[in-house]
Amino acid sequence: TISHLKHIPQRLEHFFDDMLELSRQLRDFTVFYNGPQCGASAPDHFHFQAGSRGMLPVEKELSTLKDSYAREYYKTRKLEIIAVENYLRRFVAFISSQKNELSRVFQFLYASLQNNGQTEPMMNVLSFYRDDKWHVILFPRERQRPCHFFKEGKDQIVIGPAAVEMGGSIILPRHEDYLKADKAILAEIYDEVTISGEAFEFMLNILKSWHKSQHNV
Repeated sequence: TISHLKHIPQRLEHFFDDMLELSRQLRDFTVFYNGPQCGASAPDHFHFQAGSRGMLPVEKELSTLKDSYAREYYKTRKLEIIAVENYLRRFVAFISSQKNELSRVFQFLYASLQNNGQTEPMMNVLSFYRDDKWHVILFPRERQRPCHFFKEGKDQIVIGPAAVEMGGSIILPRHEDYLKADKAILAEIYDEVTISGEAFEFMLNILKSWHKSQHNV
């Protein structure tokens, strides 16, 4: 856990550049950000987390997803943006060697997304530095917890997906939940917490408008 020295709320808007710099300096790690309603363990105190790079399936699979399953939304020598849908959860990835390019597109998207009454748009973000480029993966969220969390008795599964889970590693604190969580249940959990197809298209249209604005500069 990488905690801010001051007691300020969890909000990425003013610290995205710090996330990039941390992932550049900590090259053996992937830096995580969990939104205040998206799995943050201390939403009232700003923090990042970091884990050994390559620990999450999405990191290993990103190249395959990019080449075979993603929609390429923007590509120049400075910045590449891809969108992935058929991965149980939807996400966009930004790849660049230019920090200012990543910062510009993130701030544009952050300011344009709806926050639905929350302190910021719901999201989990991963950032790692590989081959002299940043790889930023943004998982937009619909809900904090799936319905399985609120069920009772044997039907309950205690899970509140955060960046690690969105990255493909499911952490379950109870052994009984580990035994119950089959493929169908995990698919339901991802489907409930990830952004809907309609909302994802709305977000991609925002990125299209950013793309067009770059041609008019």
